[in-house]
Amino acid sequence: MKDCKCTNFPRNSGKQSFSIVIYTFGQIFSYVLSGEVRFDLDGKSFVLKPGDNIYFNAKSQFNAINYFDGVSEIIWVQSPPSY
Repeated sequence: MKDCKCTNFPRNSGKQSFSIVIYTFGQIFSYVLSGEVRFDLDGKSFVLKPGDNIYFNAKSQFNAINYFDGVSEIIWVQSPPSY
């Protein structure tokens, strides 16, 4: 079973406006549909643009931040689901 979400990241006046920080288990896959999203993963940063994806172990320390002047949109798939 998987948990799948389409998430919009609005950007406010600050440098970092909205972020996701989740501590869980399993695997996470994220695909950027629009904008730019910076993933901080175990002390390294990755800026993803439309068409880019990232896959990692959810036990890793991570954060996802809108890195675009407008709204960024991603698909977030987590297995097993977090609900």
